[in-house]
Amino acid sequence: RAQRFFSRAVEDAWVDLDPELRGEQTGDGAAVVLVGNGTRIDVRRRPADTDVAIAIRFLGGGAGDPPALHGRSALLAELSATGCGSRGAAALREHLAALHATVAPLVDAESHGVVVRGPREHVHTLIDLGVSCGLSPSFERADLVEARLSAIARVDPIEEAAAAALAEGTPGLVAPRGTVGTIQSVSLGALERERTASRVGARTSVAIVGNVD
Repeated sequence: RAQRFFSRAVEDAWVDLDPELRGEQTGDGAAVVLVGNGTRIDVRRRPADTDVAIAIRFLGGGAGDPPALHGRSALLAELSATGCGSRGAAALREHLAALHATVAPLVDAESHGVVVRGPREHVHTLIDLGVSCGLSPSFERADLVEARLSAIARVDPIEEAAAAALAEGTPGLVAPRGTVGTIQSVSLGALERERTASRVGARTSVAIVGNVD
């Protein structure tokens, strides 16, 4: 139900972003809409682009991860890019290949989410996919194993050392991708609780970049 609500909100805002319907378009092709559920949608039109990119972000990044759960946000972002909705990892890869699209995790100190990129002719399908992956990451065992391995592979040892030296109490502020040890220990329950807490309209932003006229 939440996924349908968010998808509809994004689609409604897409219509509203037509510059003939709203007076918010700026000279550089940017527009902003705040929809009824609190989600912020930013669009930047680039007429020369053949692809579009849709980023779905949720407030709550590495800086909010407790030391014992350092890397929780990174792992949740990785899960969202591994399998989502009714599609496990293999089905998502097949769907992306058919669309000539990609999905990748996003994580920093303040937020986490996914970015979907693909041909502009599939823009509405890509929006739906981004919303699905953002809101409904797969918690199937095989997908969690794959996501955990991918998240571990992205750990930056230099950031990890800096976090240990400079931000012992909030290591995710310096190293939002976590550490090998903490990513391995983040439980399914911790991921599910963070998903529930962060997937609300006021904590959600969508950015769309490309030739979207």
